[in-house]
Amino acid sequence: MFFLLPLPIFLKFLLIYLYFTFMVMFLCYSFLVCFVASYWGFCGSVSLALLLVHFFNFSPALPTWIQFSTWGKTLPTRSEKGLFMFPKSLFSYFYLVASLVNSTIWFKLAFGEIDLTQNILVPHLSVHTALYIQLLNTFQSFRRLYECMFVSKFSTSARMHIGYAILGFTFYSMVSVTILASAGRIYFAVLPITFFLSPYVISGTLLFTFASYHQYVCHGILARLREGPATIAKYSIPHGDWFAYLSGPHYVAEFIIYLSYLVISKGESLLIWLMVIYVGLVMTYSAVTTHQWYIDNFKCYPKERRS
Repeated sequence: MFFLLPLPIFLKFLLIYLYFTFMVMFLCYSFLVCFVASYWGFCGSVSLALLLVHFFNFSPALPTWIQFSTWGKTLPTRSEKGLFMFPKSLFSYFYLVASLVNSTIWFKLAFGEIDLTQNILVPHLSVHTALYIQLLNTFQSFRRLYECMFVSKFSTSARMHIGYAILGFTFYSMVSVTILASAGRIYFAVLPITFFLSPYVISGTLLFTFASYHQYVCHGILARLREGPATIAKYSIPHGDWFAYLSGPHYVAEFIIYLSYLVISKGESLLIWLMVIYVGLVMTYSAVTTHQWYIDNFKCYPKERRS
């Protein structure tokens, strides 16, 4: 039905994705779950559309307003200035908001419980699992805030689209809401030793630690490339750590971090599945566009690297 509409192909896929997401959520779950699922469904479908546009070279059909996943050096030159562009340094505020939201959640848990069972028909995660994933998520937000403030060096000329700015401010809060909604009712509890002996928790924690370390290292490598004034948007080829194999290893690490949440949850939460799918799509888009940018701008770019 949707393919018969006189619309660009990316909008057709967008409508199909949203249709099935809304139908499944509406038939099986409550309003809160529908809201969270529709958020990830919308973001994921737009990211899928961007990937299709990139791989099939449908760029003429892609309106400028929907290019919310481009920023910094991958942003088209014609779009670097304008009403809908903001400084890339806004990243710091994304993680500031995320850290405040997570701190508020822990403050609430210290004095009581968070009960969403009236809004959720079928909770999926146990209290212990939800607490542990939320703990890792809090660590992730504070670590990225530290990196943005003391490690990363943002060029004053680097910009991001307003769509990405809105996404950045809502994304990290929605991650926490997704974890809470997946549990339904959560309260502060001491995690038993047996919880940490679970193969899912062990493998998920190793993935999280492994990816967090390498993301921190890769962000440090990128920061050290900027030795000049912040007003100069100077780029060069990064080397070291995962950059020996990938053009965007920090994007791969980001995906692995959220994949670790799915592993720890044993794949039992549909909301976390939707969140991880979206992160995978948007990180893939960021990685392939970054890889193409390096190829277009550096003739001596290592051929063995992948996106």
